[in-house]
Amino acid sequence: SSVTRPDGPTALILSRQNLAVIDTCSAEEKRAGTLKGGYVAKKEEGELEGILIGVGSELELAINAAKELGKGWRVVSMPCVEAFERQSAEYIESVLPKAMKAKTTAAEAGYTAAWYKYADKVLGVDSFGLSAPGDEVFEAKGLTVPAMVALAK
Repeated sequence: SSVTRPDGPTALILSRQNLAVIDTCSAEEKRAGTLKGGYVAKKEEGELEGILIGVGSELELAINAAKELGKGWRVVSMPCVEAFERQSAEYIESVLPKAMKAKTTAAEAGYTAAWYKYADKVLGVDSFGLSAPGDEVFEAKGLTVPAMVALAK
């Protein structure tokens, strides 16, 4: 949405990390969902047990944690909170049901406080000063699949 927004500041944030291609939904679904600021990147199979939110490079972490947690876990990609919050109440509820907030966990390698609006649990890093390849930083700071699984349970 930053490419088409004519009325405010925008940014394109790219990664140098070697990230996996997320194939849990179609390219069309990813594009449409990204333009809405957030979307279901991996739908639960059966009854919804919990939700994991991934932001950027943390999406791969959330997808892999959901695989370990089981078929009832949904993964939401949230590339732009501001765009997501401009969507209809019905759309927002379809992606992040309010009744599931207590069973929602977010992962954020940056500032975590804002995620408590959507998730009762947040795995993240609120400190700076470590410079290394992304996977090494994630490991050193505890942004790992086992840590996300343990927090989400």
